[in-house]
Amino acid sequence: MKLKHISLLIAFLSVSSFAQEKDSKINPQDADSERYFLPRENIHLHFNKSIYLSLETIWFKGYVIDKATGYLNLETTNVYVSLLDKNMNLIETRLFLATNGVIVGHWEIDENSESGKYYIHTYTNFMNNFEEDESSLYSLEILNTKDAITLKNRNAAENASIEISIEGSQMIVDCHNTIGVRITDCNGEGIQTADIAVIDGNSNEINRFSTNTLGYGSFQILNTKNEEYKVVVNLGPTRVERTLPKALPQGLTISVQNPFDKNFIMVEVKTNPETLKNIKGKPYNIIVQKNEQYRILEFKIEQLTTQVPVDKKELFEGINFIRLTNEENKSVAERIIFNYMPNESNITLENPIIIKDSLLAKGKIPGKVANFSVSILPKEGLSVVEKNSIVSQLKFNTYLDYPLENYPYFFKNFNRTKHFELDLFLLNQKTSKYNWERFLAHKPVVKHPFEKGLNIEINLNQVLSQKQKNTFKGNLMATSEMIVYEEPMTGDNSFVFKNVIARNSSNIIFSLMKNDLPYENQVNVYARINSGSRKFLVPQKKLNLTCEDKIFTRQTFNNFEFPVNSSTIVLDNVNLVTKREQQLTYLKEPGNKQARVVKINPETEKQSLIQIITANGYVVNNFLGNFRIYNFGRVDLSGNPTTPIVFLDGIRLNYNLNNSSGGDSNLRNNLEVLRDLNIEFIDEIYFNRDDVFESRNGYIGSIKIYTRKDVILPKKNIPGIKSIKVSNGFQAYKDFTNPYISDFNSDSFQKYGTVFWIPNVSTDIEGNFEFKFPKLNQESVILNIQGIDSDGNLYFESRTLEIIPLKTQNPY
Repeated sequence: MKLKHISLLIAFLSVSSFAQEKDSKINPQDADSERYFLPRENIHLHFNKSIYLSLETIWFKGYVIDKATGYLNLETTNVYVSLLDKNMNLIETRLFLATNGVIVGHWEIDENSESGKYYIHTYTNFMNNFEEDESSLYSLEILNTKDAITLKNRNAAENASIEISIEGSQMIVDCHNTIGVRITDCNGEGIQTADIAVIDGNSNEINRFSTNTLGYGSFQILNTKNEEYKVVVNLGPTRVERTLPKALPQGLTISVQNPFDKNFIMVEVKTNPETLKNIKGKPYNIIVQKNEQYRILEFKIEQLTTQVPVDKKELFEGINFIRLTNEENKSVAERIIFNYMPNESNITLENPIIIKDSLLAKGKIPGKVANFSVSILPKEGLSVVEKNSIVSQLKFNTYLDYPLENYPYFFKNFNRTKHFELDLFLLNQKTSKYNWERFLAHKPVVKHPFEKGLNIEINLNQVLSQKQKNTFKGNLMATSEMIVYEEPMTGDNSFVFKNVIARNSSNIIFSLMKNDLPYENQVNVYARINSGSRKFLVPQKKLNLTCEDKIFTRQTFNNFEFPVNSSTIVLDNVNLVTKREQQLTYLKEPGNKQARVVKINPETEKQSLIQIITANGYVVNNFLGNFRIYNFGRVDLSGNPTTPIVFLDGIRLNYNLNNSSGGDSNLRNNLEVLRDLNIEFIDEIYFNRDDVFESRNGYIGSIKIYTRKDVILPKKNIPGIKSIKVSNGFQAYKDFTNPYISDFNSDSFQKYGTVFWIPNVSTDIEGNFEFKFPKLNQESVILNIQGIDSDGNLYFESRTLEIIPLKTQNPY
């Protein structure tokens, strides 16, 4: 992978009369510039919902960004997605293909899955080069439809805990110290409560405060003494208390005021008289950091409290790390703040219009080119979309140890109160994800490569003449993608193919070439995939959840509180799996309904592709390697044979090289690729001798060939060719299908169903977009849209849409 060096941005700001205009002895970029020599990625997965049933499918869209720029990372291809159980033990890991920075994937749920909480973990192999965890973790719930669910009556205070965070990281004796508090229940959910007491070492109550709906609060201890303080709260009959860390007799701390309606923040650097004796007149720095960018404010401490104003224009958008460092560049105190910059780009969305049994929704982001994924759920659904926001994940959680889970709570109708609560949330971040000392001391080294596709090594299990080795080449065709790779043979009778895109359980076809001609003898090979299965090596923070809300009891029959999955018919406690007849995959493509179609069965088909084309009214000419296809018995006005336009998987192969009028005259004839295309690779062929859509520039009719996405291994050995099954390849793409076909008005579907899932919605150059989804008898739906535009702006919209009856609408 080509690595990019991102230069550091250093700005010296004149902050007050005590700021010094001279070179600093400590230059963070000297020690730190290589920290971001290695680019970092972050991933967000947008799921269609948060509660799934056995035999359902988890549908998701992934967005991979470059952490420094915020843009989609177009280089990333290999993304790993793991399913973990409630104890975060690994169940399985699968490989997904990212194309242009996005992933479209699914995960089918086993019918025997146990009910309960699960986690989805996603990462790349390159993330293993960093000590910090750059991966993403999401929680979801799976319910087995054979389980009866009993809600457990539990006290919210059961195993409740108090978490303490000190502003500036440490309390100092004889200073005013600010302490953040979060009170949570046994599932980690915040508890809102009032009248929380702060008790000093003499059992005196010195302060009282409350927590908000997310369980966050804060208080001050004025002129902190060298004694034991504790926080005490009564939750009904339960008393919960937590002792604070002891204050240090010497040191410095910081406090940051981030006013909602001011154009600056104020950093207060505080110390006590004993410390001031030793540090007075010494240089210190306030460092404002985000990713590879810095601002450095240099000053000297002359008094017990030093106020350092920072213009908000000098802050970075979003998360900022405020650090106090000494002349040895050691971190003394730190704080995390958020610099809110309103996004002027908002999605405007019209009410959907009914068109037969579907609804058409239209929207716009003026002047933006964007890509979205859309989940449509019943209005009364139990799934919660607010906890999984692309904005929370990529603007907050990739920088924090404790995630921000409810983006709309903070940012819907952002105002002074929401600003205060957001700052309170950041005050309660116990530690910084990017430890300063570790950050400076350990520079990452590329031990784990940036993966682009699979590396496949093919070894020949046979002896070839030494004199012939330079004449041999190997071709590898990934049948799922119809991509051909070519490599010379190495000295040990092997071929190494790099960056191969191949789907899991598909086949790759290896062919041996001698002097650019097919090898005429049998080949015996051993294939090894050297990538495609990577573990995540960075230690993850365990989630200490100590209680359960639900009790699950397995039954011998399906629980009819859940909708009935169409893949299983329940009848007298017997499950009958329905079988679907084989259908034509490409019949709905333009022009194909008027064509003669040949569906290839690779198990029984005896003819070659050339024979099939000939049998359907065409002449194939392969004289001296000049491969051509002509319409039988159809000539032009000059008496010359006419030619059909030929497509392979939608790609046009032939052009009129003798067209004197220009146009196609400079384009090649690529029909030669059909000459060696084995019949096992082909799915459907459409012959349209009167294709009015494609007939032009002297061509008459069309032949459209579509390849099989899951090629079956050939029954017979073909000289020079070997078919190999791919393991640990990329997961295959699958279109969304609703597992339910009826009862869309039932309570069970309203609670657990999905109306529709659309992974790809793109705007035009003016920002307009539209999408259709089935009505399914819903009077209103929840529409969750998430995505990113070409400027790196992130979008999260969760709206309830009322479906207007047809008689009140204008005709479309």
